[in-house]
Amino acid sequence: MTGPNVLSLCLLLVGAAAACVAEPEGIHPLTGSTAGSPASEGASGASPAAVDACEAMRILAEKCERCHGEPLAHGAPFSFSTSDDRARVDAKGVSRSERMAQAIERGNMPALFIELEPPVESLTDEERDTLVGWLRTSGTASEPAACE
Repeated sequence: MTGPNVLSLCLLLVGAAAACVAEPEGIHPLTGSTAGSPASEGASGASPAAVDACEAMRILAEKCERCHGEPLAHGAPFSFSTSDDRARVDAKGVSRSERMAQAIERGNMPALFIELEPPVESLTDEERDTLVGWLRTSGTASEPAACE
């Protein structure tokens, strides 16, 4: 295939993938969400949850927000760079954070089939575990006040 044909195929695949993960009408922010507060702090003064949140936010910024940030890019159907973005729920009551965790676990994200410069990078096993764990426990909580 030639360059324009490959690009057309890629855009078609991205559109099809977006249609599969696009959220139905009637999405609304999750209300009454509470973030778990850690019972104790580590030696550095930061709680383990805050350290995990900072690491998860770093991974999101480095590996995800290239497409799923503001503004959206490369066919991404939605942003998830803020806690409000991640807290949105679909008509079935499933949070975007849970949908994100599922897509990461299945290996659907990041979308390695998209040809960009620099290339899309896969997640390491550690990054995958950090993101999925954080998304399922506190990914809809407000971002930490400060991360190093």
